Amino acid sequence: MLGQQAAGPVCSSCATRGVKRSAAVLAGSTEPGSDLGRAITIRNVALAVLGAAVLVLKSSYHGPFQDVFHTYAGNVAVSFALYFAALNATARLGRPRLIAASLTLLAVEVFEGTNGFGVMENA
Repeated sequence: MLGQQAAGPVCSSCATRGVKRSAAVLAGSTEPGSDLGRAITIRNVALAVLGAAVLVLKSSYHGPFQDVFHTYAGNVAVSFALYFAALNATARLGRPRLIAASLTLLAVEVFEGTNGFGVMENA
């Protein structure tokens, strides 16, 4: 006992195997079909839809800081939606949040650099 270190927190579903809880488990990438994995996926989809809803409804906003809101709300909403959609796509990879953030940043920067992929124009 004197020479041993504590094993660290153990995942309840992995307790019989003695597997340590990893950052991937904490991020929501758990075994397929688990309740936590399903809840994280539903949360990510709901937040992506929320970002898309803000993008669609931003023109309806009339209130304080209206100019600032109309200027930046689209970029923030799209980035928000893409990030949570990318989290679902990268959930099974190592470092899903880092990869999702990198992919989102790349997509948004390419979109800005190409004036909306030639479909939209930056104002």
